[in-house]
Amino acid sequence: MENIQGTANWIGRHSFIGKIYALVDGERLLVSPTYTKDGLTLANITEVGGWLQVGGGEDALSFIFRFQDKTQDHYHFKLSMLDKRTKAVDISRNSYLGYYEGLGNRPDMKFEPLEWGENTLRCRWRDSEGREVKAHSDVLHSTTNARNLVAGEGIEQQYLIERIR
Repeated sequence: MENIQGTANWIGRHSFIGKIYALVDGERLLVSPTYTKDGLTLANITEVGGWLQVGGGEDALSFIFRFQDKTQDHYHFKLSMLDKRTKAVDISRNSYLGYYEGLGNRPDMKFEPLEWGENTLRCRWRDSEGREVKAHSDVLHSTTNARNLVAGEGIEQQYLIERIR
């Protein structure tokens, strides 16, 4: 990890608050909750959880990245939503990324650094089993080209983590 391009590693072994963007064709696309036809998020409707998508939201979610471990190639974090700290990112039985109650029993997400910036990290995102997080091949909404995030099969993409504080 020490030979990665860019400025010094600012993560160290620390937790932080940040946003995640997918990098697609030179654009930064927001990682946000999936929206229904009425414009409400699944979290607003069910308060139980919701799916994560790329390219369809109005604002990227702010996540708390809780440092868990560092290996030679990855940083391990538990991800929770800033505004709902008890909801953590996890993978469904069908490989969709979503947020669920119960931070403590949720697996870590892994981030493989590719390039460091002053407050950014370009990386690959993997689930706890090492499957790469990708965009689902089916478009959710034709007007926004939004796609659900999935682990395993899908369209490969890199991610940009932007540290807020």
